[in-house]
Amino acid sequence: MTLEDETGFVNIVLWPKVFARYATLAKTATFLGVTGILQADQGIVHLIAERLWQPQLQHDLATAPSRDFH
Repeated sequence: MTLEDETGFVNIVLWPKVFARYATLAKTATFLGVTGILQADQGIVHLIAERLWQPQLQHDLATAPSRDFH
C-alpha cells in the first residue's frame, strides 16, 4: 500500500498475516490509520504495518473542506 499526506508518500508493507486480520478495513476504508515500525534507508521510507484502524473524527469527511497542499 501507499499512503499520502501533505509531506509526501510512504510505502506500507502489509504482510499476508496482517492483511488477513484487517482485510475488510484495508479494502474499504477511505481514511486509514496504520500502526507499525518505521524503516528509513537511503531516503526510502517504509512503514511495516502491525495494525490497521479507522480514526474517529469530529467532523464528517464528506462535509470537510478540501485542502490543496501544492
